[in-house]
Amino acid sequence: KYRTLLNIETGDNISVKDSIKLDGWVMTTAPNIKIVANINNYEYEISSRVSRPDVLKAVNKYGDSKTNPNPGFSENINLQMHKDGKYKMVVGIINSNTNEVIEQKEISIKIKKYVGKIVIDNPVSNKKIIGTNDEISGWIMTDAPSTYVKLYVDDEEVNNQNIERTPRPDVLKCITGYG
Repeated sequence: KYRTLLNIETGDNISVKDSIKLDGWVMTTAPNIKIVANINNYEYEISSRVSRPDVLKAVNKYGDSKTNPNPGFSENINLQMHKDGKYKMVVGIINSNTNEVIEQKEISIKIKKYVGKIVIDNPVSNKKIIGTNDEISGWIMTDAPSTYVKLYVDDEEVNNQNIERTPRPDVLKCITGYG
C-alpha cells in the first residue's frame, strides 16, 4: 500500500460563476499517479503540477523530492456546462498503472452564473394587444456584464423591434443585489 497525503487549498463551500481554480498538493510513495477532479460525473484531469519546496520541506514519510518533484497542482476548471446549483467536487489521486483510487477528498461548491430579474410593466398580464403600436416597457437587473433583450410573441422571436434601453433611477433605488 502507498502512503499518500492530499491537501486541497482551494477551500470548501465556495461560490463560483463559470470556473474554479483548484489548488493544492499531494505527497505520495506511489510511483505513477494522476490527479482527477470529478463534478457530477464529469471528470477533469489535473495536469498542471507545480514545485512546492515548502511542502517538500514540511511533509515527511510520504516520499521525497525524487518521488514527488512537483507536489503542487494548480488548475483552472471550466464549469460552464454545469447548471447553477450545489455540487460536490471529489479530488482523487489515482494509481496510473492500476486505476486504483489511492486517496480522495471532497469539497462543496456552489455554481451561480448570474443573478437576474426581469419585470414587464406594460402590457399588464392577460391584456389583449390590438395592433402593432402598443408600447412594451419594463426593466432588467442583472450582474451579467453584457445583456440584451429579445422580444417573443407566442414563442416566436420578433426581429423588427426597436428596443431602447433607458435609465431607471426608481428601479435602482428600490432593487438591490443585482450588481
